[in-house]
Amino acid sequence: MVWHFDKRGEFSVRSAYKVEMESRTVGSQSGHGARCHLSHHGIKVSNLCPVCLYGLEDTKALWSCQKAREVWQSTTLWPILKLFPGGPFSALSMFLAADCSLEDVNVFCTIAWCLWQKHNKVVFEGCTITAGEIVTWAGKFMGDFYLCNGLDKPVLAKNRVVKLPWKPSEHGFLKINIDAVVNEALDYVRVGAVIRDEFGVVAVALARRIFGKLSPHVGECLAVRVGMFLANWCGFKKFVVESDASNVVKAIQKPMCRAPEANVVDDIRDLMSSSGSGTIRYASRDGNVVSHFLVNYVIS
Repeated sequence: MVWHFDKRGEFSVRSAYKVEMESRTVGSQSGHGARCHLSHHGIKVSNLCPVCLYGLEDTKALWSCQKAREVWQSTTLWPILKLFPGGPFSALSMFLAADCSLEDVNVFCTIAWCLWQKHNKVVFEGCTITAGEIVTWAGKFMGDFYLCNGLDKPVLAKNRVVKLPWKPSEHGFLKINIDAVVNEALDYVRVGAVIRDEFGVVAVALARRIFGKLSPHVGECLAVRVGMFLANWCGFKKFVVESDASNVVKAIQKPMCRAPEANVVDDIRDLMSSSGSGTIRYASRDGNVVSHFLVNYVIS
């Protein structure tokens, strides 16, 4: 916090409080970092990122800064992160957390925290820190934590193969992931749909029960219809539906008039036709994790 003097040149608790409240307001609206705040309050200081000397000092220090990018390129997360289509750091976080393992999320958060800490060392102590040193320090920090908790040490180096189950949609399109859970002992099926934009940010999600003794195949078809109804209700026109049931995808792409799911498939195809840009394709179970978990949260 900056303890600024008032118009008469006097310092007081009130003047400091005013500066703090203004700082919070500016920070929430602009998202700028500390130097932008100082510059806004009349303090003569460059608001450029002190590490790369390009752009404002904000959360770019955690991702878009060239020095930060070198750090991420040195980690096992890079095969995932390099596919991020762009956007704020919050969108990057959502993009990574959508389908990745808890270990990968832990690695991401630790390195991001370490990046900001080392950023402050550059600012306030004039230190020069390499990408390798940051990754090494983050690995040691996580190793100590996992050791104290009796867990296997995570791997941060590039020698681990990282899968990216979920892939973002094409520019301007939304992606609808659907899933269904059928328990033959119950008189209903659980269906869910998650709609995300090209940055991986969730636009809307839905999970519900549909009553009736239904087969898994028909249940998956109903999940597709629920996802498309949701998109239509929200006014979304350009989207791609993904299902991990290949037989459902084939049934919609090449319908059979006398199949048990024929009426549902007709509804789906009508919704796709009315949208003008709706398509469906197969996705592996690994790429459908979020909707699968969502369905399991439906009240039994």
